[in-house]
Amino acid sequence: MSDIKLDLTKTRIFGQDELIIDKKLTFIFGKNGTGKSTLTSLFKSQMKESQMKDFDVSCFQGFDDILGEDEKLNAVVLGEENNEINNQIKSLEDQISEKVKEIKKLEKETQKSEEKPNNLWQEVENSKNYYQEQTNKINNFCTKAASKIKNITNPQVASTNYNINNFKDEIGKAKSLTNEEIKSRETLIKTDVKTATRISYKEIELNHLLDFTNTLLLKKVEEQVIIPEFLGNPLKRDFAEQGLKIHAINNNCAFCGNAVSKERYEKLKRYFSADDVDKFKKEINSHINILNNTINNIKEVHLSTSDFYPEYLVEVNQVIVSFNSKKEEVLKFLNTLKEATDNKSKYLFEECKTVGITIPHQFKEEVDKYNGLVDKNNISDLKTKQKQARDELRYNEIKKYIDSFKYNEEVSERDKLEGEYSAKNSELEKKKLIISKKKYKT
Repeated sequence: MSDIKLDLTKTRIFGQDELIIDKKLTFIFGKNGTGKSTLTSLFKSQMKESQMKDFDVSCFQGFDDILGEDEKLNAVVLGEENNEINNQIKSLEDQISEKVKEIKKLEKETQKSEEKPNNLWQEVENSKNYYQEQTNKINNFCTKAASKIKNITNPQVASTNYNINNFKDEIGKAKSLTNEEIKSRETLIKTDVKTATRISYKEIELNHLLDFTNTLLLKKVEEQVIIPEFLGNPLKRDFAEQGLKIHAINNNCAFCGNAVSKERYEKLKRYFSADDVDKFKKEINSHINILNNTINNIKEVHLSTSDFYPEYLVEVNQVIVSFNSKKEEVLKFLNTLKEATDNKSKYLFEECKTVGITIPHQFKEEVDKYNGLVDKNNISDLKTKQKQARDELRYNEIKKYIDSFKYNEEVSERDKLEGEYSAKNSELEKKKLIISKKKYKT
């Protein structure tokens, strides 16, 4: 509780300028003439000020204020009114009690109850279980049937991914075949089908690879450490670099037999490990990797006649001859760039002669022609008929399974159980709604 500060400056009968009220309940008492009435007036006059507007301040000023015209205490009148209110409260409590009883009675129907085990809630649970059992029965049948159909071979009539959903989707297409029809479709499926594969190829930016290779060849690193023996002799520099990799301090040199001094070893190490040298080596190696990957990707592109029907073989052979010729030229071009880049790693400190080579024609035109022939080859009436024959054999198997299981009768039973469950559950939900409304009103 915040303190109430009563201003006493407006009257001169008190020795203080203010009175602090800091208790939730405060009694002020004293003899007549000591200022109680004055305090009461001050309270009333300051009631609307901001510090007191949130408080209920009541002042008792004698019994005159509570006597009615019949000279009886208003407290007695209030007591009679309270009696009437109590009767109203009692009536409302009785009504609430009745509603609570109604709610409990309804809840015994809508919840699991030991007192009433065969209530509406249990009926809904039973209906749901019967419906679920029948649904599971049908699903189990469909799963097993789909698995058996998927595993049929010689010929295979379904994909390796065939499952319960595929089976259910095709029940409407189920149709029996005669023995003669089955045999003719099996023969059709076993006929060899020629299916060629399209080639995926994206043209390479050969001009970019050539320009970058020549840029590397013209680039050189300025020597940070001068070793006179290397000047003008890159072979000696390369020999020293290889020797650095296989020797350690105080090892005997494999070439001259002398001990490798620490000073000599550290000087060579600084020479070949300079930041510019290391960065340039990484740049060269990165370009070599790009060239190697490009070469390998091209080597993996193969055109073949093996999957084409006879009527396309002449055209396919012509395309392949042209393709192989261009492929060989492109590989030759790339190997030239790779060889020049490899060689540059030995001449980091000198400019090298650039590669002057004509950029060859690539073979995208041949790949496009080949893919066009693939598309023609694969649009085969035989392939369409074989797919249709495989489907019809599968529909025949489905028909056998659903007839044996009496699928339509089982589905009708499931639908009936579903309807019963839906109706009972709807009734249960309505009663739950009634309970909710009653609880809200209560």
